[in-house]
Amino acid sequence: MKFKKTIIFQMIIVLALSLMIPFQPTHAASLTDIPADVQKEVNNLIQRGIISGYPDNTFKPDNKVTREEVAYMIGKALNLKEDFRKPSFSDINPKSFGSGYIATAVENGIISGHTDGTFRPKDKITRGHISIMLERAFELKGVNTAVFSDVSPKDKNLYSAVDALYSNGVKTALGNGLFKPNEEINRAEFSVLVARSINPTYRQEVKVNEYVVNLEGTTLNVRSGPGMEHAVVGKLTNNTRVLTTGSNDIWQYMQTASVNGFVHKDYLVSANGDESIEAELPNKPELPKRHIAIDAGHGGYDPGAAGNGLVEKIVTLEVAKKVEKLLEKENVKVKMTRESDVYVGLEERVNIASKANVDAFVSIHMNSFSNGNASGTESFYRLANVSTKVSDSKQLTTFIQNRLYKALNTTNRGVKTANFAVLRTTFPSTLIELAFISNKSDAGKLGSEQYQDISAQAITAGIMDYYRWKER
Repeated sequence: MKFKKTIIFQMIIVLALSLMIPFQPTHAASLTDIPADVQKEVNNLIQRGIISGYPDNTFKPDNKVTREEVAYMIGKALNLKEDFRKPSFSDINPKSFGSGYIATAVENGIISGHTDGTFRPKDKITRGHISIMLERAFELKGVNTAVFSDVSPKDKNLYSAVDALYSNGVKTALGNGLFKPNEEINRAEFSVLVARSINPTYRQEVKVNEYVVNLEGTTLNVRSGPGMEHAVVGKLTNNTRVLTTGSNDIWQYMQTASVNGFVHKDYLVSANGDESIEAELPNKPELPKRHIAIDAGHGGYDPGAAGNGLVEKIVTLEVAKKVEKLLEKENVKVKMTRESDVYVGLEERVNIASKANVDAFVSIHMNSFSNGNASGTESFYRLANVSTKVSDSKQLTTFIQNRLYKALNTTNRGVKTANFAVLRTTFPSTLIELAFISNKSDAGKLGSEQYQDISAQAITAGIMDYYRWKER
């Protein structure tokens, strides 16, 4: 399984290469046509050796990628046979540069053709197809925050992929509630998506655009399109909560549990905590309080594990303090079980959180094993008698785990159950093992401030994923 995931990851990196003809090595500064709004991402990929320019020192940002080129790149990534032969498709020339890779990829169940027996090698790759590739390659998980008028939840595969990219800040809407899944993707946009998938620091801020219907009358018409001329498909009452794409469009595409459609923006007000809005809507349903305890493992005369020049209690405190600052920016109230290098008993940590009346608890640790080859990230929750707490704990744990191992690029050791003392809580709780302090590679990452920042960002993102999931 680990080998398979590594191969898939390599596959998507190679997908970022532009054409099949080997390009001369280039430096980002020498390329003359990289759009200003994607320079940061493109330059990063060039520095990593993931993408390059053309021999004439151009990037050609508007060039599209074809199905045959994708098959060729997948073949190169997986070291498949390159022998030129005719695949089982009527429209593939055996002498074409990608024929061998297409045939071998099909034999290995990696790609498939169309139902009419064709492969259509010159067809371009669309935004929807790329979304599915990235979701699978990086195992991105959505939290049902995507709201697009042209991506229906009924199309489960497409919606799952688009929601995964949107929820993780990799991809956004194009305005008017549109995603345009059938639009062909160019090199510039594709480079941005790959860079954001690899490096979370390039991702956009993910906002759940919640609004509340604000009416003087009794109901608000929901229409099938952006305008009064479109049919009414449903009605909303005052104070109804809706999710939208959050654009500046006059007509907002929105969804609730019972109806999807367009409403005029004048009848929506923000539900994201603005005090003036609260005053206007005294009867607005109360949001979950978003009050969490962050627990830095060990401390004081309990150093925790040590190895490769690191001490667990120091690393966990540094990461915990960074998480605290990030969460406060998200308007989440944070209770720290310790804020300095002091000893706090296990039961006392839970008591501190309980007295603060938190609604969730995250304990941060580092792993260790006698065999220095053990590596990776894993997270734990506790099975208990209260089914809702178990479910919430599992979701909290899963959201953080999925964010963390991808951000750190460590082995995914999965979500597991345990009976740790700090998990014996009356509220959802999780214990996360960032990585192995006994492993040289893992420790090398978490010994750097850069990766401590990345860890904190991933934990914060996972927590916010959880809160959004709860508030649905």
